[in-house]
Amino acid sequence: MSNDITIDARLDTFFDASVDNLKDDHYVEHGSVCDICRADDMADPPEIIEHASSITRTGVVQTMTCPLPHIFHKLCLYAWMHAKLRRNANATCPMCRTTLIVCSPGPWRESFLEELESLARQLGELYEMLAILREQNEAEMNEARAALNRFRAGRDETE
Repeated sequence: MSNDITIDARLDTFFDASVDNLKDDHYVEHGSVCDICRADDMADPPEIIEHASSITRTGVVQTMTCPLPHIFHKLCLYAWMHAKLRRNANATCPMCRTTLIVCSPGPWRESFLEELESLARQLGELYEMLAILREQNEAEMNEARAALNRFRAGRDETE
């Protein structure tokens, strides 16, 4: 699992630099809803986000990094992005899937990639050995067929 302290720091940086805080009653005034929770008044806070307790349930933000700005409850967007980063995936906009925060690879990914490369090399070596054994087997089969044909030819002559 990803480190929540690192995730929280990256989310804080993102919210400081890449969203505009709108008025808490933005949805009520403009007659729209959060595209994540589908509510127009307060976000329905997920139980898993304990770190977002300082974020108001009525706070509304507008993304500045998407091609077109999208408007969400701040808590909803925070929860969405936090969940993505915890799964070691890029945090994307829930609407247009624009990458908002690139997931930094954890140390386990390097060892996983090294192990994968090692297994790929071993598979390649096994494939080469299999090809050699197959050629040897074909040569032995051809010799056995030739011997059988010679035996049959010799037997036919004696009959």
